Amino acid sequence: MRDFDQNYIELAVGYLNDGLFAEAEDILRRFKGKNQMVSYYLGYIQDKNGNRAEAEKYFKAASDQSVDYGFPYRLESVKVLNLASEYHPDDPKPYYYLEIYFTTSNPG
Repeated sequence: MRDFDQNYIELAVGYLNDGLFAEAEDILRRFKGKNQMVSYYLGYIQDKNGNRAEAEKYFKAASDQSVDYGFPYRLESVKVLNLASEYHPDDPKPYYYLEIYFTTSNPG
């Protein structure tokens, strides 16, 4: 994985797309750095597992991180960020990341 955040997310998204939530969570937990989207995806997984309190912690942790180098370019990120905004509707960061996604994915 070379300690590159996007490698962890990419593999985890593949597992998520196949409904393998435990495997996706395991991969994301192995990442030792800080990345907003890793935290958002972990929150999403916790929500899908019925752990709302844990999901909220991960969404809060994601929001507490800097927006620097945050660039959600995967289609799967839309549902993750929408869910995060449902947990914290007053938090502007999920909306900011969604704006980045839609602005860069659909130019013109």
